[in-house]
Amino acid sequence: MLLKALFIALVSFGGPAGVLTALFPRPLFGLTASLACPRDTEMVFDQWDDGDSTQFGVYCVDQAGEVSRDRTLAAVGWVMAFFFIAALYIALAVLLVGWLRERH
Repeated sequence: MLLKALFIALVSFGGPAGVLTALFPRPLFGLTASLACPRDTEMVFDQWDDGDSTQFGVYCVDQAGEVSRDRTLAAVGWVMAFFFIAALYIALAVLLVGWLRERH
């Protein structure tokens, strides 16, 4: 049952994650601030339009106001991990309910 749930989550989490990240990037990346940036830094989300598409970047800024590092990939990874875990729990719950109904 766990392998089925893992497969379902792996196949299904990308669509909702991509759409919701495109629609609500600032709040979703804000959830990853404490995970993607080191202590004593603040996450800054930057979004710009280059003519063909909208680009974004996630940066950690230290207390002196200097950009300490680009953390765009880490923030995207954490957002994707959140959606994968949510899809895994949903798939596992649905499979467990089906299994329990089958037994009774």
